[in-house]
Amino acid sequence: MKYSAKIICETFPCLSKPIDPARFRHIGLSASLAALLSLLPSAEANASQWPICGAERRITCVVDGDTFWHDRVKYRIADIDAPESGERAQCEDERILAGLATQRLKELLDSGGVQLRSLNREDRYGRVLVRVLTNSGDVSPLMISEGLAAPFGKPDRGRWCRP
Repeated sequence: MKYSAKIICETFPCLSKPIDPARFRHIGLSASLAALLSLLPSAEANASQWPICGAERRITCVVDGDTFWHDRVKYRIADIDAPESGERAQCEDERILAGLATQRLKELLDSGGVQLRSLNREDRYGRVLVRVLTNSGDVSPLMISEGLAAPFGKPDRGRWCRP
């Protein structure tokens, strides 16, 4: 199977000058493709350092408004409880708030200067409990003040669903 610059350009941002396939004849197909792709502008240059987690392997990403992965370790922000998403949400309002909380945590982490202060313990799901500081400030009180989280430990599962 032959890969053309046209196929690559439909998938990735293209180079400003045409690719000369003759430069890559002496190496195998997969190595040729890797070499061509290395010439393209990095997609990561425009990507968030803290993307929202998807189905791919979780290395560094935001799960929801109070949980994230960093360097393959799963963390839970101490002292807050964010709305649940998906099937765990008790109503549509909670699902919507969960999406907003997830996006806001991503923005706070993307603001830079991330410092994780471990509480030297894990929650019942094995997540490392941390306080999170960023260039925007301490994440816990920010999320609470914006209505995207509640103080942890107040058992009120329906809090996001009341008018």
